[in-house]
Formats: sequence, C-alpha cells, structure tokens
Amino acid sequence: MDYRSQLENERSKQSRHVPRPKDEPTLRQNELLDAMVAACAIIAYADGNADEQERRRLLGLMRRIPLLEGFSRDDLADEFTVHERAFAIDPARARQKAMEAIAALRPNADEARALVKSCEEIIRADGIAHPLEHVALRAIMRTLER
Repeated sequence: MDYRSQLENERSKQSRHVPRPKDEPTLRQNELLDAMVAACAIIAYADGNADEQERRRLLGLMRRIPLLEGFSRDDLADEFTVHERAFAIDPARARQKAMEAIAALRPNADEARALVKSCEEIIRADGIAHPLEHVALRAIMRTLER
C-alpha cells in the first residue's frame, strides 16, 4: 500500500468513529481543520519528533483557535493522529502533504493570518522556541504567500 493510500485509509477509519460537531461541518470547515492541524504538525515535528507532552499541549492550544471552535477535542486529536502517523511513515512526504493542505487557505488572507498567529502561539507555548520551529513557520508563511 502506498503512502497516499495509507493516509486516506487512516483518515477513513478515523472519520467513521469521530463524533461530528452538532452542525455537520462544511467542506471549507474541514479544509480549515486539515490546514490548521497540518500546520501544528509541521511545527511539532520541526525538530524531528513530538512527544506526548507536546501533543497534549498542541491539542489544548488547537482547542482555543477560533477557526477550529466547532470541532471537538476528539476531532482535533484524530486529525492530529493522521498527521503523526504520516510523519512516522515518511516525514518528507507528510510535510509536503501538510503544506498542500495549508495552501488551501491562501485565497483567504484572514484565515492565513489566523493560521500564522496560531503557529506563533504554538512556538511560544512551552517557553522554548526551537530554531527549526521558526524555519518551519517561515516555510508555512511562504506557502501562504504564493
């Protein structure tokens, strides 16, 4: 099974068991979820790995992102798990796919700014800003500017 099939298979399994928000999310809301969680995953894996403490911190921060307020903690955790598994299988491909998800926000400057602001908060959250996290943020910003 190739990488894309594995990722789609994992997403399919997760979506069958995830309680959805009260109002079924629109395609755009799902794109926002994917882009925001993808950006969080890129920041989390910028230094090569993300431990359980960082994962919990990220999930807590994601719950406070206004663009994601309609999604439950389980929705966020499940989407983040998809990205975690992708990074475990093939980090370069996972980063590429995450950047593609982020690029979906390019047409909307407000959403793009919110994503960048959220990434900045994630970098500052533990009080230790790893230089590679800033490199990852600049890459995310370049993706949004194209």
